[in-house]
Amino acid sequence: YMCCSDCAPINYIISKPPATLRLSRDRFCLLTDTEPVLYEVSPADGEIGMTPDVAGISIENGKLTVLAESFPEEMLGKAIHFTVDNQITDAVLTVYQGIQTDFKVPEEPTDQATHRFAPEGDLEGATFYWEFGDGATSTERTPSHTYKLPVNDENKVTVRLIATAANRICQTTVEHEIVFAEIEASISLKTDAFCSNDKTEYPFIVTPENAKVEIAGDGVIPNNAGGFSFIPAAAKAGTISFVVNGATSDYSVTVHAAPQAGCTPKQVGNQLVITNTSKNATSFNWTINGSTKQTTNLDPVVINLTPNEPTASWKINLVASGADVCPASRMSTSITTNYIEETPVDTCVELASAAIMNDAKILQTIKPDTSGAISNILNETRSIYGGTSDFNKGVINALDQFLSGDSNSILEKMFLPVLSDTSNIIIKLANQPELQSRAILLFELQLRLFYNVMGCQSNEAIKEFGDRINTILDQIIKTLTMLKERKIIFSDTMKKFVEQYMKKVSDRILLANHIKLIIGQKLI
Repeated sequence: YMCCSDCAPINYIISKPPATLRLSRDRFCLLTDTEPVLYEVSPADGEIGMTPDVAGISIENGKLTVLAESFPEEMLGKAIHFTVDNQITDAVLTVYQGIQTDFKVPEEPTDQATHRFAPEGDLEGATFYWEFGDGATSTERTPSHTYKLPVNDENKVTVRLIATAANRICQTTVEHEIVFAEIEASISLKTDAFCSNDKTEYPFIVTPENAKVEIAGDGVIPNNAGGFSFIPAAAKAGTISFVVNGATSDYSVTVHAAPQAGCTPKQVGNQLVITNTSKNATSFNWTINGSTKQTTNLDPVVINLTPNEPTASWKINLVASGADVCPASRMSTSITTNYIEETPVDTCVELASAAIMNDAKILQTIKPDTSGAISNILNETRSIYGGTSDFNKGVINALDQFLSGDSNSILEKMFLPVLSDTSNIIIKLANQPELQSRAILLFELQLRLFYNVMGCQSNEAIKEFGDRINTILDQIIKTLTMLKERKIIFSDTMKKFVEQYMKKVSDRILLANHIKLIIGQKLI
């Protein structure tokens, strides 16, 4: 160019643009960071250098690649500066030692609620932060955690560990899933025994405690806490089973019937007879005009009246106790008695009554057998004797009427079935001598009861129902003959009774001939 101006020339100095380098990050953690560091350089064709020059870092195509295996250990944590076309830039990169770790979880599904977690790897100086997946956390190195099962609808959690290296710069996160097995919920109550008059609401204890259950059964109701409760008073006495989520549970409880105290006092002749009508009780404490007495059965309490107190007032208190879980039941009553001037006693009736009552006591000592072979005839025998709360329509309940002959019309119906049933059982038990001996004893008690009932009656009373009585006597002879053929041996007590009875009824023709036949043919 040629300058045509006559002005003095001017020189312009234009500065060279500064070189720049921008990195995508200024920190890099070995082992933890796996992606290269990206960069932008200006000018675009500028040559990038490091200060100092560090092995293990390659620069090309917009990437800085850090090679962990060749990076010098002495440069860890030290700043590396970069140049472009030998011009220093603001770009700085610090490389730190990273951290790697892992931990194990149980094979799935697991039915264990408590688990211990332990990190693996070179973790000297590291810190830890655990997230257990149910909202709970921990900073311990090897924490233990208990889950409340089921943890959620899917019954699984994700456990996460964030480990921070000793340099407090580098972190790594690792997580694993734990799947829990379905755990069948179980139920229980505060106790397994209750009383039928207990109106308390007992909440069910559910394991695991947050398991969803639907409980059904006798006495079960929903409660205000969103669960279920059991009310003993709303259930029937006995063993109570429950249904959990539609299936029968193996858990059951016992509801014991509450005792009910009851008694009825009555003057019978010159005796105060207090009949025990209590229910569901096994022991009884009596207080009668200040005197105490304890009994363990339903036998009546009998008090003899004396002429010293022609008129007496009786205050009777009864406490009946049953199952230990049930409170005792109490009742009070009173009665006034009047002594009756006694008329001469019929010695025969008196002895017969005593003999029947004595045999009744023997009858009470005979226990039912587990096989049931003699249980039925035992109950039949108790039924014709009577005198207890369970059997209250027998001879003892109307003793005067039976001994006088006023009840002769029902003797055939009372005695023929039980005598027949018992003799058949005796024959069937031929191979079971112990049970057979008990059956023979019952047969003897039946015979003695019949003979004692008849022994004090007049010939007129016997004659009035002679045909029916004769039917019974004939059946006894046939039965004894059959038992003799099978070599059944009666007790010495029975043999002695027959001998004495012969003397007692010697003036009663029908009975005397019957006993003579038994003695003559040695049927007993």
